[in-house]
Amino acid sequence: MGEVSRVPLSSISPEQTTKGLTPRLQRLPMDHLLLVSDNYEIINSSTTAAILSSREDYRAGRDDSVQKVHFADLSVLGKNETLSTQPIAIKPFDVEWLATRDYRTAVQLNKDGHITFEPIGFLREEYEQGKNKICTITKFEQGVTSCDNILWGSSEHQRPADSSMSLALSIAAQSLIILHDKGLHHGDFQVKNTAYDITQQPRIIDLTDVKKQSDPYKFGEDLSLYLSSLSRYGKQIPYPTEEQVESLFLRPYHDQIDNIFPHSKRQTMREIIACLAINISDVMNDRY
Repeated sequence: MGEVSRVPLSSISPEQTTKGLTPRLQRLPMDHLLLVSDNYEIINSSTTAAILSSREDYRAGRDDSVQKVHFADLSVLGKNETLSTQPIAIKPFDVEWLATRDYRTAVQLNKDGHITFEPIGFLREEYEQGKNKICTITKFEQGVTSCDNILWGSSEHQRPADSSMSLALSIAAQSLIILHDKGLHHGDFQVKNTAYDITQQPRIIDLTDVKKQSDPYKFGEDLSLYLSSLSRYGKQIPYPTEEQVESLFLRPYHDQIDNIFPHSKRQTMREIIACLAINISDVMNDRY
Protein backbone atom coordinates (compact mmCIF):
# COMPACT_ATOMS: atom_id res chain seq x y z
CA MET A 1 0.00 0.00 0.00
CA GLY A 2 1.33 3.42 -0.93
CA GLU A 3 1.19 6.51 1.24
CA VAL A 4 -2.26 7.29 -0.20
CA SER A 5 -4.26 4.75 -2.21
CA ARG A 6 -7.70 4.86 -3.78
CA VAL A 7 -9.31 1.41 -3.73
CA PRO A 8 -12.63 -0.02 -4.98
CA LEU A 9 -15.07 -0.73 -2.18
CA SER A 10 -18.09 -2.95 -1.66
CA SER A 11 -20.12 -3.48 1.51
CA ILE A 12 -21.94 -6.30 3.26
CA SER A 13 -23.86 -6.45 6.53
CA PRO A 14 -22.60 -8.43 9.57
CA GLU A 15 -25.36 -10.98 8.95
CA GLN A 16 -23.79 -11.79 5.58
CA THR A 17 -20.54 -12.91 7.25
CA THR A 18 -22.10 -15.83 9.13
CA LYS A 19 -22.09 -18.15 6.09
CA GLY A 20 -19.97 -18.39 2.97
CA LEU A 21 -17.42 -15.79 4.04
CA THR A 22 -14.31 -17.71 2.94
CA PRO A 23 -15.54 -18.26 -0.65
CA ARG A 24 -16.51 -14.59 -0.79
CA LEU A 25 -12.99 -13.62 0.27
CA GLN A 26 -11.48 -15.98 -2.30
CA ARG A 27 -13.34 -14.03 -5.00
CA LEU A 28 -12.26 -10.62 -3.68
CA PRO A 29 -10.25 -8.85 -6.41
CA MET A 30 -6.78 -7.37 -5.89
CA ASP A 31 -6.69 -4.01 -4.09
CA HIS A 32 -10.40 -4.27 -3.34
CA LEU A 33 -11.88 -3.45 0.07
CA LEU A 34 -14.86 -5.35 1.48
CA LEU A 35 -16.44 -3.37 4.31
CA VAL A 36 -18.60 -5.08 6.94
CA SER A 37 -20.95 -2.42 8.20
CA ASP A 38 -24.37 -1.96 9.75
CA ASN A 39 -24.29 1.66 8.56
CA TYR A 40 -26.98 1.42 5.93
CA GLU A 41 -26.17 4.88 4.63
CA ILE A 42 -22.97 3.28 3.35
CA ILE A 43 -24.44 -0.10 2.35
CA ASN A 44 -27.35 1.38 0.42
CA SER A 45 -25.42 4.26 -1.12
CA SER A 46 -23.67 4.28 -4.46
CA THR A 47 -20.32 4.23 -2.66
CA THR A 48 -17.74 2.36 -4.72
CA ALA A 49 -14.41 3.69 -3.48
CA ALA A 50 -12.36 4.50 -0.41
CA ILE A 51 -9.09 6.25 0.34
CA LEU A 52 -6.40 4.53 2.42
CA SER A 53 -3.86 6.96 3.88
CA SER A 54 -0.86 5.27 5.52
CA ARG A 55 -0.40 6.09 9.23
CA GLU A 56 2.56 4.16 10.58
CA ASP A 57 2.69 6.60 13.51
CA TYR A 58 -0.16 4.53 14.96
CA ARG A 59 2.44 1.83 15.66
CA ALA A 60 3.73 3.68 18.74
CA GLY A 61 3.47 1.55 21.89
CA ARG A 62 3.11 -1.73 20.02
CA ASP A 63 6.33 -2.00 18.01
CA ASP A 64 7.18 -5.64 18.68
CA SER A 65 3.61 -6.92 18.66
CA VAL A 66 2.67 -5.60 15.21
CA GLN A 67 5.52 -6.76 13.00
CA LYS A 68 3.19 -7.80 10.19
CA VAL A 69 0.52 -5.15 10.71
CA HIS A 70 0.34 -1.76 9.04
CA PHE A 71 -1.91 1.18 9.73
CA ALA A 72 -3.98 3.71 7.81
CA ASP A 73 -6.91 6.09 7.87
CA LEU A 74 -9.84 4.65 5.91
CA SER A 75 -12.07 7.27 4.28
CA VAL A 76 -15.29 6.02 2.67
CA LEU A 77 -16.20 8.21 -0.28
CA GLY A 78 -19.75 9.21 -1.08
CA LYS A 79 -20.95 10.80 -4.29
CA ASN A 80 -19.99 14.32 -3.27
CA GLU A 81 -18.46 13.90 0.18
CA THR A 82 -16.51 11.68 2.55
CA LEU A 83 -19.07 9.62 4.46
CA SER A 84 -16.73 8.52 7.24
CA THR A 85 -13.06 8.32 8.23
CA GLN A 86 -11.77 5.57 10.52
CA PRO A 87 -8.25 4.82 11.77
CA ILE A 88 -7.54 1.15 11.00
CA ALA A 89 -5.04 -1.68 11.37
CA ILE A 90 -4.46 -4.02 8.40
CA LYS A 91 -3.23 -7.56 9.10
CA PRO A 92 -2.28 -9.95 6.26
CA PHE A 93 -3.02 -13.69 6.03
CA ASP A 94 -1.76 -16.23 3.52
CA VAL A 95 -5.12 -17.98 3.12
CA GLU A 96 -8.72 -16.85 3.31
CA TRP A 97 -9.94 -19.31 5.91
CA LEU A 98 -7.46 -17.91 8.44
CA ALA A 99 -8.82 -14.40 7.86
CA THR A 100 -12.35 -15.77 8.29
CA ARG A 101 -11.42 -17.44 11.58
CA ASP A 102 -9.67 -14.30 12.84
CA TYR A 103 -12.73 -12.20 12.01
CA ARG A 104 -15.23 -14.57 13.61
CA THR A 105 -13.11 -15.05 16.74
CA ALA A 106 -13.01 -11.28 17.25
CA VAL A 107 -16.77 -11.03 16.79
CA GLN A 108 -17.29 -13.85 19.31
CA LEU A 109 -14.97 -12.27 21.88
CA ASN A 110 -16.68 -8.89 21.61
CA LYS A 111 -20.18 -10.25 22.17
CA ASP A 112 -19.70 -9.92 25.94
CA GLY A 113 -17.84 -6.62 25.89
CA HIS A 114 -15.04 -4.80 24.13
CA ILE A 115 -12.26 -7.39 24.54
CA THR A 116 -10.38 -7.25 21.25
CA PHE A 117 -10.10 -4.89 18.31
CA GLU A 118 -13.33 -4.53 16.34
CA PRO A 119 -13.15 -6.08 12.86
CA ILE A 120 -14.76 -4.02 10.10
CA GLY A 121 -13.70 -5.58 6.82
CA PHE A 122 -11.20 -7.17 4.47
CA LEU A 123 -8.69 -6.07 1.84
CA ARG A 124 -6.69 -7.98 -0.75
CA GLU A 125 -3.21 -6.53 -1.20
CA GLU A 126 -0.05 -7.36 -3.10
CA TYR A 127 3.01 -8.07 -0.99
CA GLU A 128 6.64 -8.91 -1.76
CA GLN A 129 7.49 -10.89 -4.90
CA GLY A 130 4.08 -10.26 -6.36
CA LYS A 131 2.32 -12.48 -3.82
CA ASN A 132 -1.11 -11.28 -2.77
CA LYS A 133 -2.62 -11.74 0.68
CA ILE A 134 -6.03 -11.35 2.20
CA CYS A 135 -6.07 -8.87 5.10
CA THR A 136 -8.43 -8.26 7.97
CA ILE A 137 -9.23 -4.66 8.84
CA THR A 138 -9.90 -3.66 12.43
CA LYS A 139 -10.61 -0.33 14.05
CA PHE A 140 -7.43 1.19 15.42
CA GLU A 141 -7.60 2.29 19.06
CA GLN A 142 -5.44 5.04 20.50
CA GLY A 143 -3.85 4.24 23.84
CA VAL A 144 -3.57 0.44 23.54
CA THR A 145 -0.12 -0.68 24.72
CA SER A 146 1.44 -4.12 24.40
CA CYS A 147 3.01 -5.39 27.59
CA ASP A 148 6.43 -6.06 26.07
CA ASN A 149 6.64 -2.30 25.61
CA ILE A 150 6.29 -1.57 29.34
CA LEU A 151 8.51 -4.47 30.44
CA TRP A 152 11.47 -3.84 28.17
CA GLY A 153 10.95 -1.01 25.74
CA SER A 154 14.37 0.35 24.79
CA SER A 155 16.03 -0.74 28.07
CA GLU A 156 16.21 -4.49 27.57
CA HIS A 157 18.77 -5.11 30.32
CA GLN A 158 17.21 -2.96 33.02
CA ARG A 159 14.79 -4.52 35.49
CA PRO A 160 11.26 -3.22 34.87
CA ALA A 161 9.57 -1.29 37.66
CA ASP A 162 7.50 -3.47 39.99
CA SER A 163 4.39 -1.56 38.93
CA SER A 164 5.03 -2.44 35.28
CA MET A 165 5.65 -6.07 36.11
CA SER A 166 2.50 -6.25 38.23
CA LEU A 167 0.42 -4.72 35.46
CA ALA A 168 1.82 -7.04 32.79
CA LEU A 169 1.30 -10.22 34.83
CA SER A 170 -2.20 -9.14 35.88
CA ILE A 171 -3.20 -8.35 32.28
CA ALA A 172 -1.93 -11.77 31.19
CA ALA A 173 -3.90 -13.59 33.88
CA GLN A 174 -7.08 -11.67 33.06
CA SER A 175 -6.66 -12.32 29.34
CA LEU A 176 -6.28 -16.07 29.75
CA ILE A 177 -9.21 -16.25 32.16
CA ILE A 178 -11.39 -14.53 29.54
CA LEU A 179 -10.20 -16.78 26.71
CA HIS A 180 -10.31 -20.07 28.58
CA ASP A 181 -13.72 -19.27 30.05
CA LYS A 182 -14.95 -19.16 26.45
CA GLY A 183 -13.22 -22.46 25.66
CA LEU A 184 -10.61 -20.75 23.50
CA HIS A 185 -6.92 -21.73 23.34
CA HIS A 186 -4.79 -18.76 22.26
CA GLY A 187 -1.96 -20.76 20.70
CA ASP A 188 0.67 -17.98 20.77
CA PHE A 189 0.23 -16.43 24.20
CA GLN A 190 3.42 -14.44 24.66
CA VAL A 191 4.16 -11.16 26.41
CA LYS A 192 4.09 -9.34 23.05
CA ASN A 193 0.54 -10.65 22.48
CA THR A 194 -0.86 -9.19 25.70
CA ALA A 195 -2.05 -5.60 25.83
CA TYR A 196 -4.21 -3.15 27.75
CA ASP A 197 -6.17 0.01 27.01
CA ILE A 198 -6.13 3.45 28.62
CA THR A 199 -8.28 2.16 31.51
CA GLN A 200 -5.85 -0.74 32.03
CA GLN A 201 -8.38 -3.28 30.84
CA PRO A 202 -7.00 -6.23 28.84
CA ARG A 203 -7.07 -6.25 25.05
CA ILE A 204 -6.64 -9.72 23.60
CA ILE A 205 -4.51 -9.44 20.48
CA ASP A 206 -3.15 -11.67 17.72
CA LEU A 207 -6.05 -14.08 17.21
CA THR A 208 -4.33 -15.95 14.36
CA ASP A 209 -3.96 -19.25 16.25
CA VAL A 210 -7.01 -19.02 18.54
CA LYS A 211 -9.12 -22.20 18.44
CA LYS A 212 -11.95 -23.84 20.35
CA GLN A 213 -10.47 -26.36 22.73
CA SER A 214 -11.47 -28.71 25.56
CA ASP A 215 -8.13 -30.37 26.39
CA PRO A 216 -6.76 -28.96 29.69
CA TYR A 217 -3.20 -29.54 28.52
CA LYS A 218 -3.75 -27.17 25.59
CA PHE A 219 -4.84 -24.47 28.03
CA GLY A 220 -1.73 -25.32 30.06
CA GLU A 221 0.37 -24.64 26.96
CA ASP A 222 -0.90 -21.04 26.96
CA LEU A 223 0.29 -20.65 30.55
CA SER A 224 3.72 -22.21 30.01
CA LEU A 225 4.40 -20.36 26.74
CA TYR A 226 3.69 -17.08 28.49
CA LEU A 227 6.16 -17.93 31.26
CA SER A 228 8.83 -18.80 28.69
CA SER A 229 8.27 -15.51 26.90
CA LEU A 230 8.82 -13.53 30.11
CA SER A 231 12.53 -14.22 29.75
CA ARG A 232 12.38 -14.29 25.96
CA TYR A 233 13.06 -18.01 26.18
CA GLY A 234 15.98 -17.76 28.58
CA LYS A 235 17.73 -14.96 26.70
CA GLN A 236 16.31 -11.96 28.56
CA ILE A 237 17.64 -10.85 31.93
CA PRO A 238 16.28 -9.58 34.21
CA TYR A 239 12.82 -11.06 34.36
CA PRO A 240 10.17 -11.26 37.10
CA THR A 241 10.79 -13.11 40.34
CA GLU A 242 9.15 -16.46 41.02
CA GLU A 243 7.09 -14.82 43.75
CA GLN A 244 5.76 -12.20 41.32
CA VAL A 245 4.82 -14.83 38.75
CA GLU A 246 3.08 -17.02 41.30
CA SER A 247 1.16 -14.26 43.10
CA LEU A 248 0.23 -12.10 40.10
CA PHE A 249 -0.20 -14.64 37.28
CA LEU A 250 -0.61 -18.25 38.42
CA ARG A 251 -2.60 -17.69 41.61
CA PRO A 252 -5.27 -15.38 40.10
CA TYR A 253 -5.75 -17.91 37.30
CA HIS A 254 -5.89 -20.81 39.79
CA ASP A 255 -8.55 -18.99 41.81
CA GLN A 256 -10.85 -18.95 38.76
CA ILE A 257 -10.52 -22.62 37.77
CA ASP A 258 -13.87 -23.60 39.32
CA ASN A 259 -15.57 -20.79 37.36
CA ILE A 260 -13.86 -21.60 34.05
CA PHE A 261 -13.84 -25.38 33.75
CA PRO A 262 -16.38 -28.19 34.15
CA HIS A 263 -15.89 -30.45 37.16
CA SER A 264 -14.18 -33.15 35.07
CA LYS A 265 -11.36 -30.77 34.02
CA ARG A 266 -10.70 -28.89 37.26
CA GLN A 267 -8.30 -31.28 38.98
CA THR A 268 -6.15 -31.57 35.86
CA MET A 269 -5.91 -27.78 35.63
CA ARG A 270 -4.97 -27.53 39.30
CA GLU A 271 -2.21 -30.08 38.74
CA ILE A 272 -0.94 -28.12 35.73
CA ILE A 273 -0.80 -24.92 37.78
CA ALA A 274 0.93 -26.70 40.65
CA CYS A 275 3.53 -28.17 38.29
CA LEU A 276 4.22 -24.77 36.74
CA ALA A 277 4.43 -23.15 40.19
CA ILE A 278 7.24 -25.44 41.36
CA ASN A 279 9.11 -25.13 38.07
CA ILE A 280 8.74 -21.40 37.36
CA SER A 281 12.43 -20.72 36.91
CA ASP A 282 12.95 -23.68 34.58
CA VAL A 283 9.91 -22.78 32.47
CA MET A 284 10.97 -19.14 32.17
CA ASN A 285 14.46 -20.23 31.13
CA ASP A 286 13.02 -22.65 28.59
CA ARG A 287 14.50 -25.68 30.35
CA TYR A 288 11.20 -27.38 31.14
